[in-house]
Amino acid sequence: MKGLVLVPYASMSQESGIIYLLSHYLKEMHPTLTQIVCNGVFASCDRDRVTEWTRSLNHCSRCLHEQQAMAKWAGLQYSELSQFLPSEDVVKTRRWIMNRTAEELWEEEWFGLSLRSAIQGSLSERIGSLKPDFRNKLHQSIVKRLALVAIRMANASRRLNNRLRPDVVFLANGEDVLTRSYRESAEATGVRCIRFRWNMGSRRVLIHSDRHEEYFPCEVLLDNLAQVRIDVASWPEELLLLLDKILDFLDVPHGQLRLPLAQ
Repeated sequence: MKGLVLVPYASMSQESGIIYLLSHYLKEMHPTLTQIVCNGVFASCDRDRVTEWTRSLNHCSRCLHEQQAMAKWAGLQYSELSQFLPSEDVVKTRRWIMNRTAEELWEEEWFGLSLRSAIQGSLSERIGSLKPDFRNKLHQSIVKRLALVAIRMANASRRLNNRLRPDVVFLANGEDVLTRSYRESAEATGVRCIRFRWNMGSRRVLIHSDRHEEYFPCEVLLDNLAQVRIDVASWPEELLLLLDKILDFLDVPHGQLRLPLAQ
């Protein structure tokens, strides 16, 4: 099984802990797991919330360092998104956006991707509403920036999926502009996308399968992966059983590891 992991906001994602635990556990059985790392190729993303929607000099480098550290902990190889977004694509997509108004972009599609659905989640984070006021110049600017992010991510998604050919993808959130654009583009080509979504009300991560409408509630939250021992054999039996249940729920082939401390 070939798998991808996409957690573009690193430690800002409450879902990251269980995703990396699961990925590291699966890595013992499926060595071909790869993390897709965002290395600052987008001018805007939801992590900007922590800096009040601005970018500092070390903003992206800090996020990149976190993503790489998490991949290293889980034993994952990684590929940077910039590999799948050539310079001519950057020019072409910018020109396409600039030739349209924000209101036109709201109704547009990009190779089957509805820009409205792709950007609504991130838009609501910024303006507190799922629909912009097109008379507001700030709203117009935000819609244009998010639409540019969406179409570039969609292009990168198609290229990386064609090159890496994953069977399954683990996504943090799945509703923000980056992961929603990736998810819709990937699913359109038959790639399985499994979403891990933080639910504030229940304080759980809800794991959504692509094969049925039910979800698996997970209460495992980790603030710091470095506190977890890297050796799977040292993990508590309860955790190993939970990971097996999650993989069974998702219909991901795994086979239970026969570990001395888990018997």
